[in-house]
Amino acid sequence: MTSDGAGDEASAKSVSGERRGESRTSHESRSVSIRIIGLGNGMRGDDAVGLLAAIRLQERVGNHVDVIEAESVGVELLDMMKGAETVLLIDAVCSGQVPGTIHRLDASSRPVAPGLFRDPPMR
Repeated sequence: MTSDGAGDEASAKSVSGERRGESRTSHESRSVSIRIIGLGNGMRGDDAVGLLAAIRLQERVGNHVDVIEAESVGVELLDMMKGAETVLLIDAVCSGQVPGTIHRLDASSRPVAPGLFRDPPMR
């Protein structure tokens, strides 16, 4: 929730620029084979990697794949996944590896460690 009382769902956009709150049914009710959701916070440096990846992927895949930028979303992420056969989430993680390391995590085969998706410790 933002300081003006608006919910987080207004901050998620499709890559085409639609505001998530204005086009809710476009992603939820539409059945697609693959949906890519880029997660992150554009105001927090490398935490924006999922958003930037979504923009670049949309340029390459066109209308063949549903691509969404989801900035600072919470439980509404579940609604964004509805109607897709396969969902790929792109997000920054705190893995202790060199920045830029790519990790492939398959939640359908084993649980994903919750500690990967948290704010890094303050120094």
